[in-house]
Amino acid sequence: MSGPAGHQNGAYWIRLHLAEFDDPRWLIIESFPEVADAVQIIYIKLLCLAGKCNARGLLLLPGGQPYGEAELAAVLRRQLCNGACCLATT
Repeated sequence: MSGPAGHQNGAYWIRLHLAEFDDPRWLIIESFPEVADAVQIIYIKLLCLAGKCNARGLLLLPGGQPYGEAELAAVLRRQLCNGACCLATT
């Protein structure tokens, strides 16, 4: 069965805990107000991408190869330097 664009595996949602934003990792990210919003959005987009890949949390291209920084920047619709900065932060 094929779902919405790029969702051949039938995964249409991800689950977040209600206390997700009380996690110390989120609190640390929020302590850097100049980048907090960008890092949080990229983190959520990465969670969604992992759900689309449906590979136990791995971020894999359709051929089974892992995403590189350039591919992640393109999929996340971010400049490469911003994506690499956020990946290093998380």
